[in-house]
Amino acid sequence: MNQPQENLSPSFWQWTLPSVGAVLLAIYFGVCTQDDAFISFRYAENWANGLGWVFNADEYVEGFSNPLWTGLFGLVFWTRGDPVQWSLLMGYLSIAFLVFSTHHLLRTLHSSSGWMWVGTILIAFDPSMVLEAVQGLESVFYAGLILLMISHAIREREDGRFHIVSLVLAMMLCLTRPEAPLFVGLLYTGLWTYDFNWKRTLIPLCMMGVFLGLVTLGRFLYFGDPLPNTFYAKVGGWAGSRGLVYCWMHFKYHPVLWLGMFASIRLYKEKPVRLLLWILLPYLFYVVSIGGDFKPTSRFLIPAGGMLVALTMQSVQSVSLARSKSLMTLILGIGLCSRATLIPQTNQWAEVRRSNLIARKVVGDWLSRFTPPNTVLAMHSIGVVPFYAQRQTIDMWGLTDRTIAKTPASNFGTGMAGHEKTNPEYVFSKNPDLYLPEDGFFQPDKKMQLVEPGFPTD
Repeated sequence: MNQPQENLSPSFWQWTLPSVGAVLLAIYFGVCTQDDAFISFRYAENWANGLGWVFNADEYVEGFSNPLWTGLFGLVFWTRGDPVQWSLLMGYLSIAFLVFSTHHLLRTLHSSSGWMWVGTILIAFDPSMVLEAVQGLESVFYAGLILLMISHAIREREDGRFHIVSLVLAMMLCLTRPEAPLFVGLLYTGLWTYDFNWKRTLIPLCMMGVFLGLVTLGRFLYFGDPLPNTFYAKVGGWAGSRGLVYCWMHFKYHPVLWLGMFASIRLYKEKPVRLLLWILLPYLFYVVSIGGDFKPTSRFLIPAGGMLVALTMQSVQSVSLARSKSLMTLILGIGLCSRATLIPQTNQWAEVRRSNLIARKVVGDWLSRFTPPNTVLAMHSIGVVPFYAQRQTIDMWGLTDRTIAKTPASNFGTGMAGHEKTNPEYVFSKNPDLYLPEDGFFQPDKKMQLVEPGFPTD
């Protein structure tokens, strides 16, 4: 923390060039907007059309977990924009924002110019992160907000300024994901160790408490629950064994960052390192406890990526060879090579997303054209098909259904993460007009009906 101030001058190319490379990779993956994104699209469309924040008309259930992101898409529908194309553009911008925020944090931690290059390249050239960014969801934007909030909070604390910018970012963060208060609480309690000033710690915490109280009150008055319905649908007990496997898979493709984090523990006496570990380790425990996520893109670990990079850079810079170009090349080479093994798999995942989008859109368009407007559907993945069908839909995984979301799940933690609640008896007691199965049903290729041997064809 003793470098001269001139070394903190911003370097445009250190984050823009890696961002451009990552965006080019995202363009290569193509249009692969995920099914879940269309849930937010439908809420946003209904809001823009004056129906309110609802999935089905007059059903006030908070089946989304990203109000700020959904609100942005409300503006897209209000201006009659294409949500898929806008989701791609917002994904590209989110990639650049995440790389910029990582660079901002590295500058705050006084990383050397060479290591800032290494850090921004490692955060940018992560195939799974890049693919996640263009699936229409808020994960990468959220990760960028976290890093920028931490970076500004550290600068404000060290400069003796009131936490204005970081508080605004914290409020935006809490409107982007429901687990964001965990980061905010850990950030401001961890900053207490900078000056042991309880007043400077309690004031932002109290302000955030008032803000979250108002948000919770508004949620309860509008939707009838203190937490998003997605929380009740996805949380039901301990899923640690699945969560450990989830983290292990991320470690396999990001070994440099995980080993760098473990190595940074020896630097716990340095305030920035202690703060990042104070935030990161409880979050990793949270990810393990909920069992991770069903998606192979390590979505829940993307918010940890920038902190892992920062801790790794701090750890490496502490050794005597920190300014060695050969050491920088070695770290960067190992990091990129481990990620390169992800590219074939990530391309396959992207192909699955592209195929699913095409096939489900065909089904949704068909239902829109050839079924009565009052048709009620029942299905599990309620994104693409209901969005294009414009039909009332019962969500069999309970994201937009309060009853299913609060149905206890037997053997919770052993099924697909986030998709373990179900109640078929309840669903079919509502007499849906159409039940749409998924496995082997939504296919982009043409299917031919074969004639059984000996069956008359006349």
